[in-house]
Amino acid sequence: NRGNLIGDDSCGAATLGGDPLLGEATGLPAYLPLLAGSPAIDAAVDAFCPPTDQIGKPRPQGRGCDIGAIEFKGARPPQGTATAGDADRTDCRVTTTHNLNVRHQPNGYRIGGLPRQTTLEALERAAGWFKVLYQGESGWISADYVLIQGDCA
Repeated sequence: NRGNLIGDDSCGAATLGGDPLLGEATGLPAYLPLLAGSPAIDAAVDAFCPPTDQIGKPRPQGRGCDIGAIEFKGARPPQGTATAGDADRTDCRVTTTHNLNVRHQPNGYRIGGLPRQTTLEALERAAGWFKVLYQGESGWISADYVLIQGDCA
């Protein structure tokens, strides 16, 4: 199930859940393009990313490959800048091992993304998730794709 987008969040932490935000059919052969804000954008597992998409466009087009056969064509959000909070709050830090979505809550909608090898202070931990600072606001990343440093209990 790694690298899939499942509409109902029923397949666990290894998958992303939610509406894929697909546009109207276009092209020959016809395909359904991703719309801006889709959780599939930049969310594919690198190991399963071919060098081109189904219509021949090079992959990735952004920080990572998109889930699905066709890369997103529209304008991408600016690359996320994660900042650490006050060092005395916690001694738990996480380093991303993959490009990760940042979500407004665990299993929630995507608010941005972090590139692989980003190290952040973890503000909170919930089952399978870490709360981190993202562009000055808090967001959640999957605990399945981070290396942990410090006391994160």
